[in-house]
Amino acid sequence: AVVSTQSTGKNLLTHALAFPQVQRVVYSTCSVYNEENECVVKEMLDEHGGEWKLARVIPSWKRRGDTGVFPEAEMCVRCSPEDETNGFFLACFVRKEKEKDKDFLAGVKLQSIFSVRHLAMRYHVKQHYKYPYKYVKLY
Repeated sequence: AVVSTQSTGKNLLTHALAFPQVQRVVYSTCSVYNEENECVVKEMLDEHGGEWKLARVIPSWKRRGDTGVFPEAEMCVRCSPEDETNGFFLACFVRKEKEKDKDFLAGVKLQSIFSVRHLAMRYHVKQHYKYPYKYVKLY
């Protein structure tokens, strides 16, 4: 059963990480087994580590992932029966910023969420469609 769940977790994560617009993917299980938790996350980072990294989730939570499996497991959350639960595991994958995206927003003082969306839409239209920017309705 553990191998089946491990395989399902890998398949779901591989599918979710493949979407180009996705910026965060949360992997969560109701399991205490390393094979279904840290091992799956480690394998995904080995395969997709060029594009994805782990974000530290629930920083105040004391019980972290098993760093014996891989050091970055410290970024994950683990809960076991000692915590008065059946157990769960939580990892958050975050897409790494590309250099061109960092350069695009470098030095820009953003005034509001609209400004962020406006700049992103303008950049998207100019860079990806080579369409002269005039006005793009955001809603």
